[in-house]
Amino acid sequence: MPAKIKFFFSRKQLIEVAFWLLITLLIYFFLLADESLALRRHLAIAQSILSGQLWGRQALVGSLEYAPLPSLILLIFAGPLKILPLSGTKLMVALAQAYCLSRLFKLQGLFGKNWQLPLLPVLLVLIFFGWHDTFLFAKVDPGWITAAIYAGFFYHMCLWQHNQDLRHLVAGALFLGLLCLCGAGAIMIAFLSFFIALSEIRKKLNDKEKFAGVPTVLGMPLLYCFALLFIWNWLVMDDVFFLLRDFCLRAGSMNCAALGESTLSQMLFFYLLGLLLLIIAALFSDQSMGLRLLQAIFLLLPLHFLFSRGLQVHASGVAALSGLALLLLFLVFSYSNFNTRTGENLAWTTMLALMLYGFCVFPRMPAAPFQEEEPALVPATALCRYIDQFWPDSRIMLYGLPLASAYPDLTEQRFVARLDFHEELLREQAIDEQMHLLIPPNDGHYYPRKHPILADIHNRGRDWLLLEKQYYGGWQLWRCVTPPKGESKLEFLR
Repeated sequence: MPAKIKFFFSRKQLIEVAFWLLITLLIYFFLLADESLALRRHLAIAQSILSGQLWGRQALVGSLEYAPLPSLILLIFAGPLKILPLSGTKLMVALAQAYCLSRLFKLQGLFGKNWQLPLLPVLLVLIFFGWHDTFLFAKVDPGWITAAIYAGFFYHMCLWQHNQDLRHLVAGALFLGLLCLCGAGAIMIAFLSFFIALSEIRKKLNDKEKFAGVPTVLGMPLLYCFALLFIWNWLVMDDVFFLLRDFCLRAGSMNCAALGESTLSQMLFFYLLGLLLLIIAALFSDQSMGLRLLQAIFLLLPLHFLFSRGLQVHASGVAALSGLALLLLFLVFSYSNFNTRTGENLAWTTMLALMLYGFCVFPRMPAAPFQEEEPALVPATALCRYIDQFWPDSRIMLYGLPLASAYPDLTEQRFVARLDFHEELLREQAIDEQMHLLIPPNDGHYYPRKHPILADIHNRGRDWLLLEKQYYGGWQLWRCVTPPKGESKLEFLR
């Protein structure tokens, strides 16, 4: 008889993979609806890179708002999806959500009780319908990539707490490093989680010799991916710290009025209740690793959300990470063993208060806290129609990632974009061809209110620019003019 063929995966593992692929398809076809503004911008970045455009390469590495990892995944999916009739954005998010669910059910199966298994899907349904999908479970949002990366990190660290297997520490370190490619909030969470994990590992091992190599194993992927961001900026933007400059400029003109919104204060109180529950549970239960890691989420996400509102930037991954962290909180709480009756009663009281607050507040919110809408734009057809009357060969220059993604032009026949503004480059280009410059209103959405060049052009113009048309809301269309030195006939405009 021929020898039996040994497969790399067992039959049980193959069935498990097939089951979660089925869940992915169910999420793809029956749950996910429209795309978020952030995902539309990531898709524009990926398409521009495939078209060989400069601004796409710049946007991939030069923005903390729109992290590189979702755009990179869309680029990976671009090839296979030329054959399959599927949406790359929906498939990416469906896979991420299915992976998050698989980690949740795996933890429940390993550490929870059998009768608790149906509680997780019931909780998902209650949060989805009862809280009006506050955390964008049905939205095609790139934040779910961040959530999936964090779910992998959390899963392996919880497993390490129970069996101290080195492979879980290595896998957790890899996921922790990938968080650095998921935006500003994920970077802060990654570094705080690194120090929390080291503290818990030191306490668990209680041996200096065994602990000696742990910081290196856990920290190398984190430092590598963090350094990679700056290396990419140096290579592509010729500026190591380019990705930080937009945030620094916005910090000088923070929109403090946005911080007083009632929706924002309600969300902050929700995070505060969750943090209080985690502190109580960590003090009195045996699941200190998982609970303290979640404390980093409930501490940093509201701060990131708060400052993103004030800076008028996209709070990358906050909605999806909040939804995942809430489910992880309930999950870890369900299989925690408390060492005192008082601590358990305090934790249950806080848990009930958190749930009651969610059911009372979220359905009554006037606007979804994590939903973003594209500000009013001048239609591209209106811009081209006006220019074609006098300058049919002219192209419109756009600056900044949000503006470039709002006017996608894969052939660059009418719109050409960059992330960095250099006046001398634009003037040199205007010598070779007729150029127009589109400047959005100085309201902080498309560029910082105190941008040294764009805001100044919007307010005072330049002697080599002619304001041809001003649209509603403060949009300005300038034409580049380059008269000989000392013979400018535009001085009277000043």
